[in-house]
This record gives sequence, structure tokens and C-alpha cells, in this order.
Amino acid sequence: MSASDAGDGTPGNEPDITDLLLTLGERRDFDPLLPRALDEDFQYWIEHRRPIPSEKLGKILGIGSTRSRKLVADIRAARQEIIKGAITISTKEIEPPSE
Repeated sequence: MSASDAGDGTPGNEPDITDLLLTLGERRDFDPLLPRALDEDFQYWIEHRRPIPSEKLGKILGIGSTRSRKLVADIRAARQEIIKGAITISTKEIEPPSE
């Protein structure tokens, strides 16, 4: 992450999704299907208003149950990181200026 990607909530400094995904574990644990799985989860959420089940994700991606369950766990962890970042940004926006 560069200095310009500090993630302090100011425009242009939002955390990069790749950085958030890599916080899930070491680089060797990063599943290359995770970005696509996040997209599928988002689409499923729009249609069904709930997270995608691992069985459905596995069928869409053509992967086995073990890998799909791991991806669903990673999706939920990534979502928590995104929510934490959004909360940080939104609370900075409503804080009164210091005198």
C-alpha cells in the first residue's frame, strides 16, 4: 500500500479492495477466485437479499465443496473488513472539527 492509499477516508485515499482481500491471510493463501466469488455474492445478495450459500457458489464457479466453503468464509471476512472501513470513513465525516 502506498502512502497515497492510506485509507484515511478522504477522496482518493479509500482502501484498495486488493489490500482488503490480502488482509485475509498471507499472499500464498489468497485464492485467485476470490474477486469473482465476491462478485457472485454481490449479485446473489441483490437478487435474494442474503449471502450466497457455499453450494451455490461452488456450482457457479465449478469448484468442490471444500474450496467453496473456504471462499464463502473469505467473502464474509472481506465483507467485515469493508464494513469496518466504511464505518471508519463515515464516522470521520460526522466528527465535529477540532478547535
